[in-house]
Amino acid sequence: MATTGDYERYFEQDGVRYHHILDPFTGKPSDSGLISVTVFSENGTLADSFSTSIFLQGKEGLNKYLNRDDCMIIAVTEDFDVYASPALREKIKINPSKDQYNFIFGSLEEN
Repeated sequence: MATTGDYERYFEQDGVRYHHILDPFTGKPSDSGLISVTVFSENGTLADSFSTSIFLQGKEGLNKYLNRDDCMIIAVTEDFDVYASPALREKIKINPSKDQYNFIFGSLEEN
């Protein structure tokens, strides 16, 4: 399991939030619309590389990963939509007191 998120290592200056996950095309902190991506896999290297790659691709890249056989993902957007691999539906328990989150299992087109 590996998680990439912009919520732990950051600072704010002049109303702008800067974090440590850099977009390789701009050299600036990624502005992908995602705040966290967790990847579960038996292969730790795959999990680590995919969590960062998905984070950088943003919501638009999620469909390529949600139904893979070699990993399962959970990705959280800035709007607190939580996209999760369908295989996780029966494996995770959603805390009902965290009602700001909207859980979506499966591809973006299905929801």
